[in-house]
Amino acid sequence: MQLCKDNVASQITVSKLASKAQINRTTFYLHYQSVNDVMQDIDNDLKVRISSYVDAIDIDAVYESCYATFTRLTDKLNENVPLRNYIFDSCSSSAVLDKLKKVITEKTISAIIEVYPSLTYEQLKFPSTFLIAGIADTYAEWTHSDKSVTLDELIKILSKLTCNALDFISAIVK
Repeated sequence: MQLCKDNVASQITVSKLASKAQINRTTFYLHYQSVNDVMQDIDNDLKVRISSYVDAIDIDAVYESCYATFTRLTDKLNENVPLRNYIFDSCSSSAVLDKLKKVITEKTISAIIEVYPSLTYEQLKFPSTFLIAGIADTYAEWTHSDKSVTLDELIKILSKLTCNALDFISAIVK
């Protein structure tokens, strides 16, 4: 992940990767055939981690307190700084973020349908995509800002916007 900070995946060679990992090329080839295989493993691991974060969210709790939910998610991201940096600061971050938005949107729709079985995927697809993309892109923008808006202020802004979007989704149920 550290190599992705300054290099797009296509520029990372087995030699660079082995050197950074402090292993020899033979050891690398015992586990992987190419750098792309490593990147795929990282992407899969990232999807599993993000999915577990999303799965741990209680949809009813989000409705009750968006702020608390965002605080917990932010704390989770901050627990793993290399992972957070890979998502938001790597040369491939836009591609990584796009994949994550898709995973999170799908998980969110599934979770909402589980709580509200009368809703359909089609009813939730666009509001959920809008919500997740907005949250992810706003957080990414904030990570690259001068931090004149504090993390707490950002969470409050995102919480209000999310609650409004959830109100819209709730209105669909009625």
